[in-house]
Amino acid sequence: MKRFTISLDDDLAVQLDRLMKERNYSNRSEVFRDILRDIIAKEDLTRGDAEALAVVSYSFNHHKRQLTERMNEIQHANIGLVVTAMHVHVSHEVCSETIILRGPVSEIQSLALSIVSAPGVHYGKINLIPVVPDEGDHDHPHEHEHDHGHSHDHTDEHAHALPHTHPHTHED
Repeated sequence: MKRFTISLDDDLAVQLDRLMKERNYSNRSEVFRDILRDIIAKEDLTRGDAEALAVVSYSFNHHKRQLTERMNEIQHANIGLVVTAMHVHVSHEVCSETIILRGPVSEIQSLALSIVSAPGVHYGKINLIPVVPDEGDHDHPHEHEHDHGHSHDHTDEHAHALPHTHPHTHED
């Protein structure tokens, strides 16, 4: 680990300490590490070929415009990018779905935008997350079913996204 000194004006230092307390950081270094990670992640996401996840959430009236069927068709047509989907009945008319996509940024971003901008979607939100390559020494790939009957260490400080494929079930 490298150390360096940074100078801040008094007002910015006060804001840094406030942020540190509000977000429960144990020290100022953690705040700066997160800020740098965020900047680096945003840079990575500007490369169209970078691997990423997209968490796409949206709400809609499932009685109108056959939206549920159209969204199912979109997901099936893009089965290589869709990791999983969750459908929630919010009320008698309103449903919400969250779809996790994984692939090159340009492809998942295009698909995510087509989902949230579809006619009939009330509100949509896209959250892009860069996929950090595995750093540990794994003696096998993660291309297997959910049975984790073996042990291996996942101590990576970043979120560990596994490329599992799940069947999609919708109860509309």
